[in-house]
Amino acid sequence: MASKTPTATIVTACDSSFLWGALLLIVSLRFHKVNLPVHVFAVGFDEEHKRMITQFPDVTIYDSESQHGKVPEILEFTRNNLNLFKPRAMLTAVSDYMIWMDADCVVNGNVTESLIKDTRSFDIRFRGAKENVLRFDGYYGTGDVSGSIPKGILRKWQQDVGEREESQIKTAPSAFCLRVHKNYRPFIQKWEDFMVQLLSQHPGPINKNTSSYVFSTGSSLSDELALSALLAFSKDEITLGEFNLDKDLSSRLIHFQGYPKPWQGWNGRTFQHFDLVCSLVEWAQSTGYYLPPIPWVFKRRNKVCCYLQRTLDASKHLLKALVKMFLPKGIIRKLR
Repeated sequence: MASKTPTATIVTACDSSFLWGALLLIVSLRFHKVNLPVHVFAVGFDEEHKRMITQFPDVTIYDSESQHGKVPEILEFTRNNLNLFKPRAMLTAVSDYMIWMDADCVVNGNVTESLIKDTRSFDIRFRGAKENVLRFDGYYGTGDVSGSIPKGILRKWQQDVGEREESQIKTAPSAFCLRVHKNYRPFIQKWEDFMVQLLSQHPGPINKNTSSYVFSTGSSLSDELALSALLAFSKDEITLGEFNLDKDLSSRLIHFQGYPKPWQGWNGRTFQHFDLVCSLVEWAQSTGYYLPPIPWVFKRRNKVCCYLQRTLDASKHLLKALVKMFLPKGIIRKLR
């Protein structure tokens, strides 16, 4: 008897500033024949925004005020950090697999086979040593190995979680995409509860001086670091699976990490996907989907201008870095 094909639901979350991000994700899925259900956990959407999202087949919108999307009150005060809604959004899925994708991602091919394989695991990408160095810059102390999770961070995580003595992970994960079997629904709820606990303990500003759950480049509680702490020290038995949505370059998940986002402008990492994004927008238009006004950076005729814009922006960032590196802090404050 043939085994049953697993079911899967793709989930994301955003506010109106990421409307274009959610639309690009959905358009890329449907353009590339990924016909799995999509749930969008929306914060602050008006009726027009909701119509734009739900016009696509098998796309459902949830909001923080709805019966299914209701989140703890303390999370309502973190609307500027929508990733804290990630567990609540994932739990709207009732399929065999919950698949989280950040609302600044697109696919460039049909990734369905990778999404529905029956591994019954918790699939997540773990960062390499160089990424850890960037993320934990300023946290490393005496005896720490560069590229590892700093010992001081691990010590605080162990104290907060308190269910194991030794860490079960060697490096921090990247949670822009998660593929999680339904057996781990209680763990996803535990993740939300843990973030609520952390926010309750730090009612004031959260930064790297007040919390072990903020990256050196961040300014708010990181859902990734909260998840890292649980993966490291919770008693739950988690079968970690390999993240494979970046293996096949012709059919993979693309994450527009950093700023500006494509609908705001292009940077050195994202510009390589200019033609893909233009193709997605053109397909959606030709198919008759209702879209927001098309940004000039999504128009193919403006490719040269977009290239010059991203080059200029890169030069500005380089100049700022050089100034910060070579000028004394006192002089920099005076210049400001």
